[in-house]
Amino acid sequence: MNLSISSVSIRVATAAVLLGLSFTAGAASQCKGIEQNACSASSECTWVDSYERKDGRTVAAHCKSKPSRKSVSKASAEAAKES
Repeated sequence: MNLSISSVSIRVATAAVLLGLSFTAGAASQCKGIEQNACSASSECTWVDSYERKDGRTVAAHCKSKPSRKSVSKASAEAAKES
């Protein structure tokens, strides 16, 4: 097999990017795919009941991560400034 150095470098770089993306996607939510009881027991997760979207599609019940506490509402930020 006669591969040039640049061809090998491209393949190695591509594999590294793909591996990095797969680990990032897997770590996105520890709540994804867990059952309702486990979801409810976790302080980092919240259960969402099934619902129908405006376009008529039904979204199945699922577990998701609670919103991060990094974002502060405008009213909360103003109240903190006044204190």
